[in-house]
Amino acid sequence: MGKLSICSLLSSIRSIYRENRKSSSSKCSSASFTPGVETKEVLKDIPNSQAEVYIQKILSLHTQLSQLTDLGPSPVTNVLFSELVGTCITVVPDLNSKLYPAHRILSTFPYDKNYEHLTRFELAAISSTGFTLSPSTSIAFIGSGPMPLTSLCILSALSSNHMTYNITPTSSILSVAPTPQYPTTITNIDSNPLANTQAQALCESLGGLPSTGMKFITSLAGSNDLDLSSYEIVWLAALVGGTQEDKESILQNVVRKMRKGSLLVMRGAWGLRSVLYCDFDVTTPAVTEYLDICVRMDPFGDVVNSVIVGRVR
Repeated sequence: MGKLSICSLLSSIRSIYRENRKSSSSKCSSASFTPGVETKEVLKDIPNSQAEVYIQKILSLHTQLSQLTDLGPSPVTNVLFSELVGTCITVVPDLNSKLYPAHRILSTFPYDKNYEHLTRFELAAISSTGFTLSPSTSIAFIGSGPMPLTSLCILSALSSNHMTYNITPTSSILSVAPTPQYPTTITNIDSNPLANTQAQALCESLGGLPSTGMKFITSLAGSNDLDLSSYEIVWLAALVGGTQEDKESILQNVVRKMRKGSLLVMRGAWGLRSVLYCDFDVTTPAVTEYLDICVRMDPFGDVVNSVIVGRVR
């Protein structure tokens, strides 16, 4: 599918979702999605049956997830989210040509490996700007949460004396290298004190570099007390800001606290991946006033998030 087809598909999903929410005040007991009259009307205008399959699949998964009382990790939620991720990262073959075979749908969510691949992707994007990463690079991650997997991957990648930015194919976030001569420190920032407490307990239980190289600060991204001037690179988690306007406002508050020439790493999404994460348009005046955008990388395969790197003006 081309970009116009993807946009049409997303527009159809949103239209059906809005209509379905209006009629969902009475809870469904069935876990499957049954199209209503309005849904069928929208589906009638879908250009091909393949797009309809994707719409039905995503709405069915939404219905099942919305009926759960707890979205925390469990066998049921893991399966449902894995199906949703698999659906949204599958390359949709063009029905007018037979150039592409069907792609598999992930059977399980690739937790640590997914983050490891994403981190490798992000570090490569940073390297492409001309910035030289090293164990002493000062890094902050905003929105680290109770399981700071990205920070652990960065720590593992940069703490080796023999490594500047690469994560080796066999690396693991749990089997990090011995304490190097110039130890790496990642500052994790989250607005939720419980999330920080849980993350700190996790790192202490891992021992080694996670217990010594991970620092935690409880603060809102826009807090006046948050000082980011000492960091060369600041990461913004994908879930920091739920809309374009939210992300722009947070970006402005964050960049004002950073020093000129430092890098801001942001995450977006493209195509059906934007069902999972909000994309971020970095071409708006609200963004370009503060950042020179250096690179945007859109992934295929198992990596979900797009990577955007900007340099503070």
